[in-house]
Amino acid sequence: MAATGNPTDSTFKDAPIFFNDISEYSHSKGYKHVLYEIFNEPHSVSWTQIKQYANQILPIIQSNDSGAVVVVGTPQWDQNIGDAASSPITGYSDLNIMYAFHFYSCSHYQFLSALDNASKSIPVFISEWSIAKFDGGDGTREVESTCISNADALMRTAKSNQGGQRISWCNWSWSDRNNQTSTLMDCGSMVPSMTGNEVIRLSGKGGCCPPPCCFSCYSNTCSEIPGILDLGHYDVNIEAEEEIIGQGEGITYHEENTTPEEAESRAPCNSGFRESGKDYQFRINECVDVAPCYGLTNTEGWHTLTSIEANEWIIYTVNVDKVGYYSVEALCNPNTKQTLSITSQSYSYNLLYNLDTKKEAKDISFVGQSSCAPEVEWKTWGWENPVQNIGADSTKQINTGVLFKEAGSHTIKIAFNELSESTFKRHGDLGPLRFSYNAPYTTDITDLPSDAGFSIYPNPSSGEFSITLEQKGDAEISITNTMGQLVYSGLFTDKTEVRKNIASGTYIVSIRTANSIKTQKLVVSTK
Repeated sequence: MAATGNPTDSTFKDAPIFFNDISEYSHSKGYKHVLYEIFNEPHSVSWTQIKQYANQILPIIQSNDSGAVVVVGTPQWDQNIGDAASSPITGYSDLNIMYAFHFYSCSHYQFLSALDNASKSIPVFISEWSIAKFDGGDGTREVESTCISNADALMRTAKSNQGGQRISWCNWSWSDRNNQTSTLMDCGSMVPSMTGNEVIRLSGKGGCCPPPCCFSCYSNTCSEIPGILDLGHYDVNIEAEEEIIGQGEGITYHEENTTPEEAESRAPCNSGFRESGKDYQFRINECVDVAPCYGLTNTEGWHTLTSIEANEWIIYTVNVDKVGYYSVEALCNPNTKQTLSITSQSYSYNLLYNLDTKKEAKDISFVGQSSCAPEVEWKTWGWENPVQNIGADSTKQINTGVLFKEAGSHTIKIAFNELSESTFKRHGDLGPLRFSYNAPYTTDITDLPSDAGFSIYPNPSSGEFSITLEQKGDAEISITNTMGQLVYSGLFTDKTEVRKNIASGTYIVSIRTANSIKTQKLVVSTK
């Protein structure tokens, strides 16, 4: 039962029937792996009321499936586990009762001490936790370094050697939604997000979740940035057999194929018009709608994506010449109406930024502005800048581009979004993207205060250094690189020496005490 609220409410009057049926069935099948969670995230209800509900359900499960593991929720969305520790459920010697605890590291740090104390007296199961805000942090994949530090603290509690128990946990969530909790950038490539990378690290599994395939540039030639990204030259799934039709589906692209014209297509995988090339032989084993570009000088051989639908995505590996902000233009025809996102598969972050404010942008939109006779409009292409108000009679240009925080090889994902205007039944075409260098990338790391309540020596360092607090007391340390990725975390009192194989570069050292979080810049040079 995936329910929240007050379990004593009449809405849940059939719970005894449900648990009777499911426990009888599980026992009859001889299942030994079933966990019974009798109510998820109770709130607006006291521990006394939760126990009253549990005392209705537990006798049923005990009678039908003796020895089963039962998870009992605790007040305030499974956070007030101290109430259960103060008054645990008794009288069910033939059941293994555990008490649920939920934790979102950007919001719930204050509950860790209660978890630690409870783990010394009652069985605990961290049945849901994430490196995120309690509401999921919709709209971004990035989390602050303090959220990662708090997740480290949770794991230290779960692995307690201070008289508690080793606590099992489940992370939320194995998905690719656009929020902080999602551990994947997308379900097709299985590339971990920032949260996903941290969860993998905390699980101690290193590279447990590699992509299910290997990406390779089309014809072994990667597009250069700055330069032109031909949208027909998406990555190849090199582990697939060439004769397999649709070999890149879910790996290097995702195609929806719901428009009437696609349903009537001559393509064997019911997708593309296959108009590319003089004999319709361009990438014939793939299912992406690709067509040639027309109308501009020097476009011969370039390709456009056609019949683009919401939720489609496609992957490209590119070579970035240098770190910095890049402006983006698209080759559009008058039918083009596109809103898309561009993310990094290599480094798990959003690439889109407003080039004026240097702030993150959610998406980027393009509209074909030229006009001509209907019979030739599909042949009339022009370079267009990003716009906003895509559905309005007149659009306004907006200075949106991308930020590459590192030079070299990048695997990027272009995903097409749902247009908010209901008048657009399907998206138009979109031609190649042109990336032009706009401005250097600098962080505000040089503006961090040199006197931050602790000292680092030596700084610059070769990778071994000591940190001393100005005031005595326990503290947590985290070290992140300029991309926000955690490279070190730990606990210390007063002074600690860090000996870590950290690559050359600039880092942010954060010290968290009971009353404050302070930061300082660290420079590491191993040369």
